[in-house]
Amino acid sequence: MDISLFNDFSTRELATIIWVVVFIIWALFLKSTRKAIFGLLKAFLQKQIVIAFSTMFLYVAFTVYLFSQMQLWDYSLLKDTIFWFFGIGFVLFMNLNKANENEHYFKRIVVDNLKLSLVLIFLVNFYTFSLLTELILIPVLFFIVAMNSYAGMKKGYETVKKITNFVLGFWGIFLLAFVLVSVFGDYQNLLIVDNLRAFLLPLFLTFAFLPFLYGFAVFMTYESLFVRLNVSVGERDKKLLGVTKRKMFSTFGVNLRELNRFSKENISKLWGLRNESELREIIERFKDEQIR
Repeated sequence: MDISLFNDFSTRELATIIWVVVFIIWALFLKSTRKAIFGLLKAFLQKQIVIAFSTMFLYVAFTVYLFSQMQLWDYSLLKDTIFWFFGIGFVLFMNLNKANENEHYFKRIVVDNLKLSLVLIFLVNFYTFSLLTELILIPVLFFIVAMNSYAGMKKGYETVKKITNFVLGFWGIFLLAFVLVSVFGDYQNLLIVDNLRAFLLPLFLTFAFLPFLYGFAVFMTYESLFVRLNVSVGERDKKLLGVTKRKMFSTFGVNLRELNRFSKENISKLWGLRNESELREIIERFKDEQIR
């Protein structure tokens, strides 16, 4: 079986890789940027972060193994899996703190991955231009998008915002037309099993990743709550601290929504906790409020 990755890369993916490599080499030659990159790497190599991403990697690897046993994955999908891991998977993991801010965070992920726009995104990435064209387009579009974003944040740049909006809109229409023409002229090569699996793989990986994300969000919330309890209760009464932690877990289990609500609404009350009866009273009052 041929597992040569570069044979399967599209011209857009190759162009993106080339520009990323060029940017990294350029950044390493600049002293200030080099220090920033090394500082970023040092931050990512902290023990807790390494453990977190190692756990994520093992979970995804086990998921891929299960998919392979179910005939949903083979080595031809390795490139797409790597892109998903360092793209969608990485972003979802890094944004996990939003699960504590938005009760519908995980529902939003499911909805976003079921939108019909994903079909268009797949087709846009499936039909690409020549490598030279892609090498030119990527920095040009990046520059236009950057200008558009900057103009949207600054007053006095309304004209720049309108021009870049027009250019991006025109490019979107052209790209859509190019994709539609390509689909109708090449539908035989599009409608094959390998392409269907490549389209469905990110969806399957994302949905399979949700239990891990949810479990990690629960873990993070408990950890944050327990750290504060260690300071507020642990320094005064170690026994009460242990009782409080066990009571928290037995009461909320893996119910992330209620755990977040309790943590936000009652942490100040737990700060002055003196005995088990006060703990039970706080929890019972919270439960009654949830029912009402």
